[in-house]
Amino acid sequence: MLPTSLLKKEHILNLSTHSWIRLDRSSILLISTRSCQFIHNVIVTSIQHVRINNQIRVSEVRLIGKDGENIGVVSIEEARKKAAEAELDLIEVSPKAQPPVARIADYGKYQYQKEKEARESGKKQKNVDLKAVRVGFNASPHDMELRAKKANELLLSAGRVQIDFILKGRAKYLDRNFIQSRLHVFLALITIPFRKTSEPKKGPRGLTLVLEKES
Repeated sequence: MLPTSLLKKEHILNLSTHSWIRLDRSSILLISTRSCQFIHNVIVTSIQHVRINNQIRVSEVRLIGKDGENIGVVSIEEARKKAAEAELDLIEVSPKAQPPVARIADYGKYQYQKEKEARESGKKQKNVDLKAVRVGFNASPHDMELRAKKANELLLSAGRVQIDFILKGRAKYLDRNFIQSRLHVFLALITIPFRKTSEPKKGPRGLTLVLEKES
């Protein structure tokens, strides 16, 4: 049966109607055996496994205390003893280090914190998704004005915008300074104060740069 301690609070399920498959040492798949309907918006949940207490199979670890202090390298027996004395768990937090790093903490709270950090990281990643404005090298003045207006809107709403300056045909082989001057003509039409995060980068379809609204 799947260890209930590995289930997220928002995914409390009837284990009699679900099966689980171990993919490897670090992940488990939880699958509904009754139907393919969503349960709390999840059909399959990937659960990160961390070795704790007697599951840690090494001779020594670099131990971090319950208050974050660096205790140093100790035998695994000594580390387990200290964790037991504190009535907490010994958690392997960096298994690939030499020696592995373990800390004394409450396993339930540790898992909750890691899940919270993962959710926050996911939100930040979504927030940095860029919307792009594409403008051609040979765009007419009217088209450039329309594209600049769109860039203004994105700078106001999202604070950032990617400019894709498209080069086609012979335009790809023109003098770089001439291409840059044409790009600057377009940028001059953007009325919202901005700064370039970097110099324009050349790609297979032209030049790309990211603008950020000045605060």
